[in-house]
Amino acid sequence: TCRVPMLIGPSNTGKSTLLHPFDDLFGPKQVFHKPALGSTFGLRNIAKDKRFIFWDDYRPVEFAHKDTVPAATSLSFFIGKHTEVQVSQSFSDGNFDVNWQRGVVFTAKEEGLWEPSARVSAEDVRHLRNRVEEFRFTEVIIGLKDVDSCAPCMARWIVEGSSAPPSAALPGTAVLPS
Repeated sequence: TCRVPMLIGPSNTGKSTLLHPFDDLFGPKQVFHKPALGSTFGLRNIAKDKRFIFWDDYRPVEFAHKDTVPAATSLSFFIGKHTEVQVSQSFSDGNFDVNWQRGVVFTAKEEGLWEPSARVSAEDVRHLRNRVEEFRFTEVIIGLKDVDSCAPCMARWIVEGSSAPPSAALPGTAVLPS
């Protein structure tokens, strides 16, 4: 029911690495991962037993342009309003009513992210952009190495962050746990 956190920046800045522990926290089968671009029924899996949405490298304009996640659907869905999600008529009447009020987080590369397309107007882009809170990642990590996920560390960070006063961090900045 509030803006979706969206981690934005160039490749190799740690956006995805920071969020991969959500798969460990909820279990990968209970995390709704980004649908395939151009998928006819891109949101159908939300009707399954999902507890969290993590869309890595999500480009809202491109997904709206391809009708994978139409702009009109995004505008309702990502603020906790009832939304009709199209599903196969083989298994239901072709629509499924969803009211998502659980966690959501996106990552994206910044370049070209919010450019309108032939099917997504500048006004649509403004509305889509109003649904997210952008957090910019700017420092490219040199000497990349594999990093193991740590679900307990992520859980502790979330609990500590949720109990901190709102003035503890400036909007748009991310502070890693010590």
